[in-house]
Amino acid sequence: MFKINRIGYKATHNSGINVYRPSGSGDYLLVSFKSLSVINHGPAANEQLSEALMSDGYADISRYTTTDSPCFIIYKKNSPQCYFSIEEPFVNDWIHFDSEDEDVDSFIESLNLPFDEPIFIYNDRLLSTKIQSLLHEYLKHGNHSENIIDLGLKSLFYSLSDIYHEESSVSDKFNRHRPSFNEIRMSIYSYREDKKLTVNDYAKKLNLSVSYFQHVYKKLFGVSVIHDIIQSRIEYACSLLLTEYDSINDIARRSGYENPEHFTRQFKEITGYTPKQYRERIDR
Repeated sequence: MFKINRIGYKATHNSGINVYRPSGSGDYLLVSFKSLSVINHGPAANEQLSEALMSDGYADISRYTTTDSPCFIIYKKNSPQCYFSIEEPFVNDWIHFDSEDEDVDSFIESLNLPFDEPIFIYNDRLLSTKIQSLLHEYLKHGNHSENIIDLGLKSLFYSLSDIYHEESSVSDKFNRHRPSFNEIRMSIYSYREDKKLTVNDYAKKLNLSVSYFQHVYKKLFGVSVIHDIIQSRIEYACSLLLTEYDSINDIARRSGYENPEHFTRQFKEITGYTPKQYRERIDR
């Protein structure tokens, strides 16, 4: 079972930070850098960085990795931990963790996540939310907190692996759009009857041409924006069919369709049923 020894969420260091633990912290450490900083990785870099730490001013930080926020690093137990901020205030999330009965090394390596190496990603919102939830659970000390923390930590690493490898398969040219496009995709799947936006609206919101917006969307998510818009509307219609007694025509309109026949055709293509069949099937 994975356990948290200490945890910090959006920890703010007004005067910056300077961490130098040549023998590690005695446990595993996940750090999420949210501010510009310099980070070492590997024994050779640790020796170089320790020399710099002994001197004044860190004259040649080009020898080390400068983080572009957001960046993660997972320090293995007893690995050197050396990083320092180059802007103030310095903000980060961090989790000191361990396990008495599971092989942490094997678990992390099975996810193809590197130890002691910077992991650069563009979308850290989900991961940050998971860390915040872990902090709340850690402080709560509930009857099931240990189990929730075990599952939550593993979920965090599964998500980090998925995001890291998903983004690694896409060029930086498109990945730099990922935060804003993630927000667009979330808004598409949070369908609102009073705010039926079109592809043109989404493209305009990001100051992109429609064709380039569609191109980036497909590169990032592997499906077209039209596919997601249709999927979100049909999912909303399914919810209405389960909970409302409006007519099929009214549900079509509320789901963004002016033409009920077009709605019925797309609904059947996605669900395998007509709206009427879907409602009758659920009613049974």
